[in-house]
Amino acid sequence: MNRHDTNFDERFAEGPQGKLFTSMSLRTGKSTPILFVHSDGGTIHHWDSIRAKLNADFSTVAFDRRGHGQSDAPRNHSFATADAAADITAVANAAKLERFVLVGHSGGAVTAFAFAGLYPQRLSGLVLVDPPPDPAILPPGMIEETLKALRGKDYAATVEKYFRSIAGDDKSVADRIVADALATPRETIIGLFETTTSFDPKSYAGLIQCPSLSIIQSQYDVEGALHRIPPGFPHVAI
Repeated sequence: MNRHDTNFDERFAEGPQGKLFTSMSLRTGKSTPILFVHSDGGTIHHWDSIRAKLNADFSTVAFDRRGHGQSDAPRNHSFATADAAADITAVANAAKLERFVLVGHSGGAVTAFAFAGLYPQRLSGLVLVDPPPDPAILPPGMIEETLKALRGKDYAATVEKYFRSIAGDDKSVADRIVADALATPRETIIGLFETTTSFDPKSYAGLIQCPSLSIIQSQYDVEGALHRIPPGFPHVAI
């Protein structure tokens, strides 16, 4: 989560619904470039330490998702999964990446999963890091109840409770995750939760063609996990 000293080239790219803040480290050579997508309520800098380790050998690109960090909120107010996937295309084009490995974390893994189905010709590989499950398996009313709380007077408390519940046991990590989520505009957080209700992973699963891997916490390796929807999607539970 911490921002590391890097030589990354930070600039804005023009996305379909506004400017997207990007960070690029482009190398000449034959290694496959890697594009990273951060979690809901996260920022471009969640990937700094990992990218720093890859920097000598791989081209890497990251960006603030629409409505996060320094990127614009979408002009049409849409956080729909397919719309968000189009932002990945814009960033890849700005970096002149024809084919690349796509890595998405948590809510960013949902966007990456959709991109892999919508634009299979662009990907050499797909990695999902702790992706959320198919919303269809969530307890009835769970998303609606969370949305009601987010729209009410207890917004900050609701955000903190939710993100701490998924952040793991390391308090320092959880504190940073919560801080980033609280710094994310309220409209973005609410828009992301609204989009959850309409996300149907089955509509993308059969279209994924590239080598893929899901890295997931063992307690979330259940029916409805994204890697269980396409046939033969490899995974590692940790």
